[in-house]
Amino acid sequence: MQLLRRGSGRQAGSNRTTRQDVAHVLVGYDPKTERLSYRHEIPRSRMKDVLNLIQLDPDDPDAIAAYALDIFKVNDIWGIIGETERDPSLEYFLESRSHPAA
Repeated sequence: MQLLRRGSGRQAGSNRTTRQDVAHVLVGYDPKTERLSYRHEIPRSRMKDVLNLIQLDPDDPDAIAAYALDIFKVNDIWGIIGETERDPSLEYFLESRSHPAA
């Protein structure tokens, strides 16, 4: 499993981002253009199941970093979230997005 440190997922002024502060999304990038071509937010109710599939970095227990996913893990995640629009030609990642401050 490849861990990518695209961003910390932390908002300015905060000391720590927790799982409650972020939304997790399955994203797919076109390997030719590197443009975002697919995005599906993971429902909170399914996040535990998704995280059980991924070998998280010990320094990242809340999955704040971006994780590269092979197509087998992506297929499993699609099954968990009930996704029917599938494109196996993309490069997929589990990424986090900070929720806007309330």
